Amino acid sequence: MGQGRSRGGRGRGRRGGVAPLPEPGAPVLPVGEAALRGLREEGARRGGRFRGLRARGEADRADPPARRRGHHDALAGELLHLLADGRRHHLQRHRLPQRRPALEAGPDHLGGQLQAGPAETHRLRQKDRRRRRGKEFPYDHLVLAVGAQPNFFGIEGVEEHCLTMKGVADAERIRNRVIERFEDATLADGDVPDSSLTFAVIGGGSTGVETAAEIDALITDALAPDYPSIRRDRVKVILLTRGAEILPELDPALRRAARARLAARNVEVLTSAAAERVEAGRVVLKDGREIETENAIWTAGGRPNELLKTLDLPLTERDGVIVDEYLRVADRPGLWSLGDCAAIPNVLAGSEKERFVPPTAQAAVQQGYAAAENVLAALDGREEDLEPFEYRPMGQLVELGSEFAVNEVLGVRFSGLLAVLVWRATYLYKLESPRGKAAVAADWILGLFFRPAAAEIRRDD
Repeated sequence: MGQGRSRGGRGRGRRGGVAPLPEPGAPVLPVGEAALRGLREEGARRGGRFRGLRARGEADRADPPARRRGHHDALAGELLHLLADGRRHHLQRHRLPQRRPALEAGPDHLGGQLQAGPAETHRLRQKDRRRRRGKEFPYDHLVLAVGAQPNFFGIEGVEEHCLTMKGVADAERIRNRVIERFEDATLADGDVPDSSLTFAVIGGGSTGVETAAEIDALITDALAPDYPSIRRDRVKVILLTRGAEILPELDPALRRAARARLAARNVEVLTSAAAERVEAGRVVLKDGREIETENAIWTAGGRPNELLKTLDLPLTERDGVIVDEYLRVADRPGLWSLGDCAAIPNVLAGSEKERFVPPTAQAAVQQGYAAAENVLAALDGREEDLEPFEYRPMGQLVELGSEFAVNEVLGVRFSGLLAVLVWRATYLYKLESPRGKAAVAADWILGLFFRPAAAEIRRDD
């Protein structure tokens, strides 16, 4: 583990060294990844020591999470591109940069799983795979940002029979499932049930819409030319939403544009189609309709990480950590929370429906900066300088294939190829790593001239 140092004349860190444990009584701040970005400049200027611990729940052990979204999230959008084009270095772009900025800025960065003791002890223990007991870390302030996991709402059969769209591994599983169905149909000379070639995406939000569009892109652009024996009209992509419209968070004109694009891409949209249960070969809707499919994909919701229930924290009825407008956990001095796992009051809410900040990527980034400033103020004893968090949405971007998107940015609504260019420019801007920016841009340019590969992605483990 490398020792990160501040930029204040002491060097940029050393390779191969082992970071010493903090001096007794020295302030140690495990922080969430979003908060780390906000702490970077201040931590470097002060020459302070921030020990960054990436706390992840059991479900997030292997994969970077695709954020639970009511709106669009750039990382999740790129995971969907992985579904369609299968380039494996998508896996690297969101992991490697996390350590490097931390080392350059001054904080230590430790990857691993953590066990928390009672809140009043202000101690964490890092699990060590090679030892029975891992290292123990005291802290003055702890920022919880452990993310979310899929929410199945107690619907029978969803967890057993549905694929989910949460992270890189999920995108790979969906891609592999589609390719496997084409392989099976080819080996059987087409003698497979229609349910084998029907892909039902449950959830009409941005994740569901983009997932359906990318599955169709994989089928149309990559698989159909390589499997000519399978008639295209036998392969169906169906998008199910319980509401009257898809993308309810968007302007009606953009919703209509998105639905027209899906229709042009052979994606069937069924509205008012709430799932009652999911079986191995079908999805049964509450109105009695049945969708014959062996390939159901669940994108209809998320919930805070189950890890929170083990930490003796004040939680809402939906299991989000209760925090105040300053992101402080109720009745837990020195404890803060942000992101998908926190129920953050929306101080600018115009209605009861908007009383909590939505669990989106852009909200989490803003919370990271706010939490960093407030933690620093608390460390300095400047309680009067704590600032309430005010969420200010910048817009929504939803891509449907490589040539069409619907966007609403700062009140301006537009769709089509221009929207795609804006979406991709925004994504490149948000990437921290210059190498990642170059790799993504190269992917997109190559995609203009070459067909995506129709190959399964298998992990070594």
